[in-house]
Amino acid sequence: MNAAKEKAEGDDKLLKYIQDLMQEFPRTEKKATAGFAKQTEAGVADSGKSADERETEMLATLGNIQWLIYPYKKMVVNMFKRLFGMNKVAKRESEMASGKSLMELADYVGAAEHFQIAVKLRKSPDSEFALAEALSKAGHSQFALEIFRGVLSQKDADVGLKARTARQMLSIYRNNSRIEEAIAMLEGLRNQHKEPEFEWTGKEISDLRSELTASKAELRARSQDHFRKGQELEATGDCGKAAEKFGLSLDECFDPETARRRGWCCERLGRYREAGQDYAACLKAFGAAEPKSAEVMFRLAICKYYTGEYEECIRGLRMAAERAEHFGLPELRADADCCLSLVDTRLKVFACSHLGRH
Repeated sequence: MNAAKEKAEGDDKLLKYIQDLMQEFPRTEKKATAGFAKQTEAGVADSGKSADERETEMLATLGNIQWLIYPYKKMVVNMFKRLFGMNKVAKRESEMASGKSLMELADYVGAAEHFQIAVKLRKSPDSEFALAEALSKAGHSQFALEIFRGVLSQKDADVGLKARTARQMLSIYRNNSRIEEAIAMLEGLRNQHKEPEFEWTGKEISDLRSELTASKAELRARSQDHFRKGQELEATGDCGKAAEKFGLSLDECFDPETARRRGWCCERLGRYREAGQDYAACLKAFGAAEPKSAEVMFRLAICKYYTGEYEECIRGLRMAAERAEHFGLPELRADADCCLSLVDTRLKVFACSHLGRH
């Protein structure tokens, strides 16, 4: 195709786009839009660029028009959808413009679909940011965070875009009560970036630390309230409701003593597997240096017996006996030795009767 014919076809396409646009706008807005489009068309035509380049620039122009005439954004999106036969660059621009239009209309899922296509056509920090922002507003915060992290890690990303990305991530962390992660992210950025765009991180870190302190205090207060109610119910013998209250306390804030108390309630209710899980968590938190760990190890061993984990039971009873000896708890040591002997005897009897049937 010769250059003159190519230019003519390109100009015809541009004219058709503008005509379509003008027909759908009221007269009062046609005038402003027509002047804007005509001026841009003349600049593109005089630039000596190829037809594809002219189409790309005009498409970007039409995308910008949407911001001037808000009520007709959907119409502009529909127009962009008719341009998919254009070159790859133009198609990417149309997808980005369509996505921005839908963001203004709060159609975040639809916007994300367009941004996803734009990213596939050509991956860049701006298109990835747009996709992550749409996903975040659509409620997919974890996917958004992963993409935002990718934007922050790109060396060619503009520092301003990185700062905006950090603010978006901060918002997600805050909304999901992930304050410690937010602090870690901002501290890392503050160490990496000394530009003015990141000066705000210092104040945010300070505010977040205050929020974290207040949040932990509130959680502890609620946890202690549930714990006290659990104690009262346990004292009346209502282990079922007591276990529920201890569970609510643990949901707010983990405490090994609360886990021990819920484990004891579950054990008395015959819920040995749940009790064993609580005792194991309690042991991990206590550590070997805590005297209470001997009693908890003993209770865990008993639960292991009732769940059929006999080797774990025997191992636990031996460890409980050793710890009882170490901490000077003779009664517990005697109980552990007695249970160990009983378990060993029962297992031997079972083994002999089992062999006898064969």
